[in-house]
Amino acid sequence: MFKSDSKLRIILILLSFLGGLALVFLGWTFTGEMVGLIIMLAGVVLLLLALLFYNYPYKN
Repeated sequence: MFKSDSKLRIILILLSFLGGLALVFLGWTFTGEMVGLIIMLAGVVLLLLALLFYNYPYKN
């Protein structure tokens, strides 16, 4: 699906990357609170998801 439709892949990469960055920066504002850490971890998961979408066509 992602190998044939590159526009969908690019949109998913952009959404997950920008969403991940937004969550990391939002969680950064809650310094010293557990909620901030959880928000930042969710942002890291979205950033890793963007990396997964990027690398999917190069999978063996």
